[in-house]
Amino acid sequence: MTDLVTLADLSAAAARIAPVAVRTPLLPCDAVSEQIGAHARPTRLVLVDDLATLPSGKPDRETIRAAVAALH
Repeated sequence: MTDLVTLADLSAAAARIAPVAVRTPLLPCDAVSEQIGAHARPTRLVLVDDLATLPSGKPDRETIRAAVAALH
């Protein structure tokens, strides 16, 4: 004999399942806003593969500024 499952059985089973809150992943800007506050949230975020550096290994700020300005 085959056990039949009715729609009523499924509805009753679904009613016993507690709802689960699903959070969507935060964007980096939203994470800053949530952790530190809206005042610290950047207006935009630019992702790069690597940063230009000086021979000393420090970031080359002038080159970075020029690259960001070129995005406008």
